[in-house]
Amino acid sequence: MTGSMPYSPVTNHWAIIVAIVTKSLPGSIDALDNVVVRPAVDPTYHTGVSSLRSIIIQCWDFDPEGRPSSSIILQSIAPGEDGDKRPEFPPVCLLKGCDKPAIENSKFCSDQHRGDAVTEDGMPACILCKEYPKAVGQFCSQECLEKAQGQAPMLISVDQMDPMFSNVVNQFDVSWRHSYKPKPTVAFVYKIVLSKQLTDSYLAY
Repeated sequence: MTGSMPYSPVTNHWAIIVAIVTKSLPGSIDALDNVVVRPAVDPTYHTGVSSLRSIIIQCWDFDPEGRPSSSIILQSIAPGEDGDKRPEFPPVCLLKGCDKPAIENSKFCSDQHRGDAVTEDGMPACILCKEYPKAVGQFCSQECLEKAQGQAPMLISVDQMDPMFSNVVNQFDVSWRHSYKPKPTVAFVYKIVLSKQLTDSYLAY
């Protein structure tokens, strides 16, 4: 799709061998984001191939058994006239630098990378466990949400590096109307957690 040979512009054969042995993909998969697929192949992909990211990575799987067959790839980008549904390909792990498919019901390939997304990539952490990225509101999982609701009512301190903290501070600054008074500095922000029963009742209202 890029029109280049794999591992170009590297010309040293030993360097290429080392890259293959260490299971390094040829270049960045992100370089394909601006590549245009001919509309004649499938009009739904005429704006780029970022949607084919997981397929491309699976095609470069260093375990031959993990690579999709040509027929599956063809069905995924150009379904037949009988309306065959495109096979589902798993999304790619969200951790920067990881091109492995995410495990089922997750956005990461492993719990290790799920945690690394917070410590290395700086993704906002769950306000309860502080271990994994937020995925269910301010929590990393339904389990953490239900754990918090089980201890409700409760207040959870929000870290100053959390985007929610900045959002609250910004709302406070914008809404301050007392021009004749010095505006206080927001030092702490807390998340109010209600029981599931009260939350469901509020949402229903």
